[in-house]
Amino acid sequence: MFTTIRIVLATALVTLLSLPLTLTAQEHQHGELTLTIYQNGVTLVRDAREVTLSAGTNQVSLFGLPQQLQFNSILPLLNGSVQSVRLDIQRPGFSSLMEHLVGSEVRLDHTDGASISGILVHFRNNLVIVEQTDGSRVILPGLDGYRISAREVPNPDAPFPRIDLDLNAERRGTQSLELYYLTHGLRWETEFTLEISEDERSAVFNGWNVLENRSDFAFNQARVHLIAGELNMGRGGSAPRNDMMMRAAVAESVAFDGGQEASSFFEFQRFTLPGRVSFSPNETVKRALIPQRMVPVTKRYRYASSDRRMELAQSGMVQVQFDIDNARDGALGMAIPSGLVRMFQHDGESLQLIGQDQIANTSVGGVLRLTTGMAFDVLVQENVMQQNRISDRIHEQTNALVLTNERSEAITVQVTRTVHTNQRITQSSLPYTMASAGQAVFEVAIPAGGSTALEFTLRTER
Repeated sequence: MFTTIRIVLATALVTLLSLPLTLTAQEHQHGELTLTIYQNGVTLVRDAREVTLSAGTNQVSLFGLPQQLQFNSILPLLNGSVQSVRLDIQRPGFSSLMEHLVGSEVRLDHTDGASISGILVHFRNNLVIVEQTDGSRVILPGLDGYRISAREVPNPDAPFPRIDLDLNAERRGTQSLELYYLTHGLRWETEFTLEISEDERSAVFNGWNVLENRSDFAFNQARVHLIAGELNMGRGGSAPRNDMMMRAAVAESVAFDGGQEASSFFEFQRFTLPGRVSFSPNETVKRALIPQRMVPVTKRYRYASSDRRMELAQSGMVQVQFDIDNARDGALGMAIPSGLVRMFQHDGESLQLIGQDQIANTSVGGVLRLTTGMAFDVLVQENVMQQNRISDRIHEQTNALVLTNERSEAITVQVTRTVHTNQRITQSSLPYTMASAGQAVFEVAIPAGGSTALEFTLRTER
């Protein structure tokens, strides 16, 4: 049975019926989707479809693609080879429909009763050539008055863009065609909440993935991977190849309580959403990542020493922070993607916001360090007390700090001081440790309602 295109004063009526082996159109819907969404907003799409091919040369048209598709990133994979890839972003008119039928069997019926059947071998500039079954060719100067019938015609209402592939299949029959490409419009981020207990020694930690589809394309029933890590998208020699992104090995799978799965992926961390996910155009979806996990927290007061003169009638220099140890065998023990953490504490009636902080991607073994704000009743006064020029190359400076605690309980403030490679501390009124090659740490205990002084000398050699 043929689909008929009726031509009356350049007006065409097109109806899609069945598909031949040598010319295939897949319309309306995408195939089975796998979306790999990176933190920088790039998405790698795997669109797996079943196509029916003949051995040898085939032409395949694929619809159901997002407008934000990056043409240069397209990588088709099948049991055969790909000779060419073309992207058409325009909806078809009559000419493009006819050009699409070149190579297909057609029947031309004229209003005067004449009929021509055969393979349409040429259509361009009102020159129509049909090869009949006996090998002869009929040449027509246009199609006015003809009704055209064909077994396969692309649907003019199919969503665009369209990808046309010239393929060389090794065998005849139905096989899988995997289409990989990059696109924009999908993005994800992570948000966390930390509900700190009254004794400030534990907290309830929650995490959510927030996924946004900022495109006008519907991704239906997709398998979704979220990639945490820095992806280089430069154009130089260091840019990752598409096939490397697609074929990177995956290992060490770990299931989260929320059903999401975390695994190592190349040099990244991959979070796999459970089941299949659908994204409507311009839709935002929030899904649980880490539901209701109790974690121990350590409250700290931290102050960063510098050479600026600091005399504060009120506080503002001592940070209040909570540390969460992400040890492998700890309460978390998992890779944590970057995101915003909102911290709350119960005041006896309801939760109150006590601060929010942004965390970076944190691997297992790292520490989540969250700042709620500045301590209101811990005061700091720091002055440069003395500067000595020992020689042209050696200089010494003495800093004096007074830390005052107006609280009703004793606290300890961790004072840090940057020490460069050409510097060292020669004297100190309190013991200190070198937390790293470039940072000295003083643990300054301050009694309730009292003060503690700290004085140190820093020598610089040029």
